[in-house]
Amino acid sequence: MMFKSITRKKNLIYLVAIFLGIAEKVSQILLFAMPIKAVSIVSRGKVSELIRKPLSYLNIDIVTNKDQFIFLLIVLILLVINISLIKFLKNKVIKNIKIRKCMNMPVRKVKINQKKFEKNFKKIEEFIAIRTTLIYSFLLLLFLFIYDFQITLIIVSCCILNYLVTKKFKRIEKENEERNNLPTENNFR
Repeated sequence: MMFKSITRKKNLIYLVAIFLGIAEKVSQILLFAMPIKAVSIVSRGKVSELIRKPLSYLNIDIVTNKDQFIFLLIVLILLVINISLIKFLKNKVIKNIKIRKCMNMPVRKVKINQKKFEKNFKKIEEFIAIRTTLIYSFLLLLFLFIYDFQITLIIVSCCILNYLVTKKFKRIEKENEERNNLPTENNFR
């Protein structure tokens, strides 16, 4: 039942936007990690087995420093192109969602002010951003759990602690605002 509602064509476009957002975030991490890996490869003068094995299936042999530099430069350029393409596609999908939202509005409500439109569009972007971040964070925690259980526990406990402290501070701030907004004797005169 739930799977049918998720896979409806109306909701599928949201899933595409969320998937593109996750792909963009993964590509950004790879773009960050690639130069670090490149420095370690060039400084050791030897390509790691994780990189050598997939390249050997493609009959690509990297032996000299020049070959390593060219390969790493090509990968870096492809990552930048990949991020740009994913960002472009994600923006295009979000724009199509917004256009559909406008087209689905009844004719009598077309004369809604600009702020109302912007508020609805902002909600769409926030909806996609929140889901993207949640799924991406879950995937990172899952891979981290597979890699090292203790680090995962530390990170999860820090997140929970951060949530509780933030919630406490917001409650105190809200109480202070309510106290400041209470009517005083000076307000009645």
